[in-house]
Amino acid sequence: MRRYIFIDNYSGFIFGDETVDDAHPMLACQRMFEEISGDECTYEMVSRSEWPSQSGFYVYQAPLDFPQIDDGQNQDMIDAVCALGPIGFVAVKSKPVSLSDLVAAWED
Repeated sequence: MRRYIFIDNYSGFIFGDETVDDAHPMLACQRMFEEISGDECTYEMVSRSEWPSQSGFYVYQAPLDFPQIDDGQNQDMIDAVCALGPIGFVAVKSKPVSLSDLVAAWED
């Protein structure tokens, strides 16, 4: 099990907290975003140099016993998540594709 916490790069707020069997944060982000928003989008892990110019989420991997996120706008909680250090960035694109296409693209 892995626990990923996502912080929206525009608002700076915690957008989601997912504990999943999947090892890849992009798939966890897709599930979380689509469950909350209902939108189907494409997702892409982007290099650190592209982070500020993309719409998406900073990804943090938290220990399973990390405190529960009760308020994604609580600055102390945001600071605690940020202290973990980001492991990546998932850019949210607008063109829908299937989950199998995303996995195939990642494996290439």
